[in-house]
Amino acid sequence: MTSPLDEVRCAVLPGDGIVGRWPGGLIVVVGGPVLLDRFFDGIDASGLEPLVERARTIDWAGKGGGYLAVIDRMDGLAVEGGGDCDLVLRDRRLSAADAPAAVADPSLIEAVLDRRRTVPTVGSDLPVALDGALGLERGLVPGAGVRLISTWRAPSLPTPAIAEPPSPPIAPPTKAHAIVTEQPSLPDGTQIDASVRSARTFEVFTITEPLENEPAPLPMVSESFGRATEEPAELRQQVVVQGIMCPNDHFNHPRSRICVTCGTSTDEASLELVRGFRPILGYLVLDDGTSYQLNQNYIIGRLAIADEGFVPISLDDDGISRRHARIELHGWDVALIDGDSMNGTRYQTPDSELWSEATAGRPVVLQPGSRVDLGGRRTFTFEAVYRIDAQ
Repeated sequence: MTSPLDEVRCAVLPGDGIVGRWPGGLIVVVGGPVLLDRFFDGIDASGLEPLVERARTIDWAGKGGGYLAVIDRMDGLAVEGGGDCDLVLRDRRLSAADAPAAVADPSLIEAVLDRRRTVPTVGSDLPVALDGALGLERGLVPGAGVRLISTWRAPSLPTPAIAEPPSPPIAPPTKAHAIVTEQPSLPDGTQIDASVRSARTFEVFTITEPLENEPAPLPMVSESFGRATEEPAELRQQVVVQGIMCPNDHFNHPRSRICVTCGTSTDEASLELVRGFRPILGYLVLDDGTSYQLNQNYIIGRLAIADEGFVPISLDDDGISRRHARIELHGWDVALIDGDSMNGTRYQTPDSELWSEATAGRPVVLQPGSRVDLGGRRTFTFEAVYRIDAQ
């Protein structure tokens, strides 16, 4: 039996933490890298129950992290949690400690997220596309929370069938034959002058009788897609990179620790590199909450305009140059390049409090969690989809 919770669409919010979803339940665990490493140490992360059991054993008080799980118990949705994780209902926001033990149905829940995060609204303010890489259907992915968009409705009684009156008899099939003279005309319907036009006369046959040995209709595109002789345009535009396969044959970053599709540890995966289409690498999250998918190159600047191979991110600020900086994707790497900006571009790695100056024209590979400062006026953060081991 399908759980009402399975009919909820989930948008994962970028940030420090883990979001897991399986049939009948979901869990959000928030905290820094050290706390998360301790949480996942020696745990089977391929299902919901092991994660919930581990979360129950941790004293979250004062650790800067927390968890909150929503599980369908058939008689309602059970809620449990602790630490710095909040449950957002339609009419109020509650800490994990104050959250109710049960919720009647999933349409009452708006979000489960880190206490320090705000709830994005559905529409242009939602920082993550529901159908993108972080539109989570099943598995375990990095994130600081999840925004729920419910499509579940209480079941209604079936509508009684109403007998329809019998259709009138169909007239026997006929053949029609006519001679038509076509008078050429312009696209707007204006007739061409008789001195320069020439009419064409042809016969038209309308056959309304069934044909003998009539061939079957052509299959739908979805039925014949696998036999297409030409590669779809959307695949031709993707970038092929080398990666590894998890034990369940999902394509991942070469140094990924956890499969982003099924949540299985990649420690047991073959170390043999294989070729595959590069997925979304993560998101650029601006200081105002706006985010951009890292599946293409970007040019960032004051009133930036599109350039060949680059999508513009326009920031209306006089302290930012017109072509202030670029973000380029090279394989699995996300590179920052200062565009010889007037006020400079700085970056900060997640394990340091120091800022480094980017040299104009020289790429800097950003680590997941790195922050970038544009002329001291605006900042953004690189939030990666993958958790990877340092080389």
